[in-house]
Amino acid sequence: MSIPSDLVGEILVRLPLDSLMRFRRVCKTWQFMITNDPQIVHRCNELREIESKEAIRFQKEMQKMIEEERLHFTRCLKKWRDYKRRMRKQMMET
Repeated sequence: MSIPSDLVGEILVRLPLDSLMRFRRVCKTWQFMITNDPQIVHRCNELREIESKEAIRFQKEMQKMIEEERLHFTRCLKKWRDYKRRMRKQMMET
């Protein structure tokens, strides 16, 4: 018993991009469908675009976190230096 190709196409359209790329190797029919069916090709292109946008957003979020951590570290370092200066000044006065 085999699955009708239109049903396979409907299933393939709903899969994530990495699964589609793996499933091209299942059989020649699936490979042909994934690489030539306009609906699946369109879906692959949409998924690539979405993944690209998500990667860019993730990269920006990580950069923002790094900058925030750098600012926090800089503030802490400045407070520490100010504290050391005050302590030295107090020790010199006594």
